[in-house]
This record gives sequence, structure tokens and C-alpha cells, in this order.
Amino acid sequence: MYKNNFDFLRLLLSILIIINHSYDLINNNTYYLLEDFFKFGFGNLRSKSFFIISGFLIYGSLLKSDSLLKFYWKRFLRIYPGLLIMLCLTILLLPFAYDKSLSNYLSNKDVYTYIPNNLSLFNLQYEIAGIFENNPFPKVINGSLWTLRYEFFFYFLISILFFFKKNISFIKIFLISLLFVYFGLFLYFQTHIPTSIKLHFTTLSISFISGILLTVFNFHKLNNKHIKITFFISTSLFLIVINTLHEPYYSLFQYFLLPFIIISFGLLSIYPFNRIHIIGDLSYGIYISAFVIQQFIINFFPVINPLILAILTIVLSSIYAYFSWNFIEKKFLKFKNYNPTKFFK
Repeated sequence: MYKNNFDFLRLLLSILIIINHSYDLINNNTYYLLEDFFKFGFGNLRSKSFFIISGFLIYGSLLKSDSLLKFYWKRFLRIYPGLLIMLCLTILLLPFAYDKSLSNYLSNKDVYTYIPNNLSLFNLQYEIAGIFENNPFPKVINGSLWTLRYEFFFYFLISILFFFKKNISFIKIFLISLLFVYFGLFLYFQTHIPTSIKLHFTTLSISFISGILLTVFNFHKLNNKHIKITFFISTSLFLIVINTLHEPYYSLFQYFLLPFIIISFGLLSIYPFNRIHIIGDLSYGIYISAFVIQQFIINFFPVINPLILAILTIVLSSIYAYFSWNFIEKKFLKFKNYNPTKFFK
């Protein structure tokens, strides 16, 4: 039997993003279905949850790597092959949504910078002139790519821990200190510049580091009974917090409780959630394709119901993700044990 629920959890988070984006893209960020239903800011919890899982799992990958180059190689294989194919397919399909002729599309310089800029992760290009300009959420082709730059940056951020793998005490002190620094920055940015990109960076940093800390403190080595108790207590406290506390207390408790909720649920093995791996790890393929699919659907059916949009996108992006995982991502991941230093000899 498969050991955990992490594949299901990532898939669930990806689907929740689709549902919320379906309402965002139709209403240009003026209506939030899940936020209104749950009565709290659910949107940010999805990205935070992804980064908690990432920190928890990626640190383990770092420890198992023989060198930093090997670690970067594995991370490269996980992100870039699937992303490159998605970007190429996007460029090939965008002429169908272009408001001018194909010749004008081929002479548009934005077309030729789209792939390299987005592969850079740090100079993202969201727009190509003439694409989706009449959509309710105009111009943006793939808004979901914004988190990839943070993901890749955190890979480099934790690289320093590679040199202290045998000094667990230092790693614990370093990470806890870093966590307090980011908490301080978060409180400052939340008060003074709440819409700043710096606030995104600090919130995701806190989430990523929290995930690493749970690995460092061997949370995954607890027995199944204690993990279940942790999940029940942390979830109960979280529900109490969101119904009783306001900012900034809500955020502080949220950051403390959410890592325990996410990781404890992920570590549990609950049927049928623990069998989702049979169809493959679809979360990444869904994540990088869903936004584009939604914008295409809206382009051709501008008055579509958000719920119908969500259902169509879940189906289409899942189909795409299945092929992406089984014929692209998984194929390239077979090279993760290949020694990349051979390229430099």
C-alpha cells in the first residue's frame, strides 16, 4: 500500500486553485467563491500549503544528494521539461486567440521572447500583445507561473544547509532564526506595504522554512497515532482561530498551525487518497496548464458560468497533466541519478 497522501493533497490544492481562478478570471478578481464560503482568506492558504509541502520534501532531497550540482539537477528535471513543453504548446495554440492575422502574430516580437523569458523564471512575461485583451481578466496568458520563481529561489536558499548536513544543531538554530527574521519582515510589510511583492516573498518563505523545520525535527518519524492526533488538534485549533481572531493574531496562528495540518495529513495513509499515485503525479501539469486553458475557454465563451468553467478546466488540465506526467515529466525524471558533472568534463 502507498505510504502517504501527498500526491492527493497536491492534486486537491491544484483543483482548488482552478475553482477559485474560475471566479477570479470571470469577475476580474472582484468575487471570491471559496473566501465567501469559508469566511476567511482561503486563497493565500493554497500557495502557502504548496510551499510547506515543498520545504518538507525538498530538504529530504537535499540530504540525499551527493553534491549540490546533483541536487540542482534533480530540481531542474522536475521543473523545466514540463514547463518547456507547456510554453511551446502555448505559443503554438495562441494564434487561435490572436485578434489579427497569423502573419502579424509571427512578426510580433513578444512571441519570440515569451518562452525564454518564462524559462528564466525571474523575468516572467505574462503578456503577448493581441492575446486575451478582451477577456474579463485581460492580457495575462499564464498567471500561475509567478510562484515558480520563488520555488527555484528557495532551492538556492537552502543550499547552504548542504554544507552542514551533519551539524543538525546548527541547521535548527539557523532555520529558527531565519523564521523569526521573516516573521518580523512579514509583520512590517503587512502594516506598511500590504500589497507589496515583498509580502508574497516573506509569506512563502515562512511556509517553506516551516516545512523544512518539520523534516529537521523528524516530524515524519512520529507513529501513525501521534500524527493523527496532531492533525485533529491542529485542525480544530485552526477552525477556532479563523472564527475568533483577527489580524495580526490570525496570521500568526495560521502560520504556526497550517504546517502541522498539511504535513500531518500528507503523512497519513488514507484509502483511497493514498492510491491516487496510480494515475501519476498530475499536480504540476495541472498547475502550469490550467490558467492558460481557462483564458482560452473564456476567450471563446466570454459569458460562461464560472462553475462550468471550473469543471471544463479540471477535466482538460487533468487530461493534459496525465500525458505531461507519463510522457514528459516521468521520462526525464529517470535521469535524476545521472551524474551532471559529466557535462563539464
